[in-house]
Amino acid sequence: MKINSFSFPAAVSLAAALLTSITIYPDVFRVEPHLQSLYLASKVGFILLTLVMSAFFYFSRRPEGDTPRFILFVACIAYCLSMMWFLPLYEAAYLQCAIGCAFIKTKRQWLFPSVFGFGVLGFLAMYELQDQLNWTVPPHSRKDWMTIILFFFILTWIIQNYAINTSRREKERLMRLSRIGHETQRLLHDVKGMLSSPILLFESINADGSQWTFEGYKAQVQNLNNEMKHVRDVLRSVNLMSKPQKDIREVCVSQAFANASQILERRLKNIEISSLPGRLVQSDEDVLRSVFFNLLLNSVEAFERKKTPSPAIKVFWKNETLIYQDNAGTPSFDIKDEGGNSGIGLEILHADLHDLGISARISLESSGLHVSMRFPTKTV
Repeated sequence: MKINSFSFPAAVSLAAALLTSITIYPDVFRVEPHLQSLYLASKVGFILLTLVMSAFFYFSRRPEGDTPRFILFVACIAYCLSMMWFLPLYEAAYLQCAIGCAFIKTKRQWLFPSVFGFGVLGFLAMYELQDQLNWTVPPHSRKDWMTIILFFFILTWIIQNYAINTSRREKERLMRLSRIGHETQRLLHDVKGMLSSPILLFESINADGSQWTFEGYKAQVQNLNNEMKHVRDVLRSVNLMSKPQKDIREVCVSQAFANASQILERRLKNIEISSLPGRLVQSDEDVLRSVFFNLLLNSVEAFERKKTPSPAIKVFWKNETLIYQDNAGTPSFDIKDEGGNSGIGLEILHADLHDLGISARISLESSGLHVSMRFPTKTV
């Protein structure tokens, strides 16, 4: 499930409610008898508040507001400050709340450090007040330490997975846009030529002594039309690849391969590519198109770096496994093309294949790149 700016604070609020409910029993019996009812009321009140906050975050789906986040921060701090009068080691609960809330996005970046900074000052003030009142709480036990260790482990484990997954998705997105942007720069040269063609055409027609015939004019317009169609189709394919959305359905593999090849049509014109027989698989068309695009671009870059005399790409089915291979030879990892894209395609390829659930084997052999892909469901 994708974690976003409203579901994460909802999860933090719900976790706070659940963990608070767990610590009610048997801790209530450790509190001084005359304080047990107040302790129980504080716990139940905080549970109800955090449940309401969790529901608000999840169902309102308004990630832009800081007010509910401010209320959640203050509620967590007030809870920890009040509980330190009943039982020991609620400073650890304050740290747990701070770590969990640190991953909640706010529009005002000063909100989190200032609110939790005042919380630290509140603890110092409470210590001084407890000393003046000669206030004592029950001694901490081994159970207190075990609970703290368990909660910190669970919290850090969740945050680590959240942070790593978020970082990985952002890295993949930037690499994907980098690859596509590198190719669209080449497309700009085609667009410039296309825009100048009508000007040159009409200047030539209007020039003195022009020998233009109707057939010649018609041929030039047809060439311009083909150029415009090529640019339109490439831009459409780039747009689809730049915003891949997961939609598993029946997809024609040969069509996805042809769409990816279209973006690199100019650079592939001198490369022999085997025709891929049509076959339907259960997959996501946009992500599958990205897979083929990065495979083709990786091969093209290898051919251009090594100046392969007879470049060739073979794509074929071997039973239920799709095989992709080129004859670019063993790669030189210390060499990069002027765009700095070498090797990035295979990183994106790994991520795309993982997202599609495709069992793949990628190997760089002496003859060139060899990739075998087995789709998760039986092909048709």
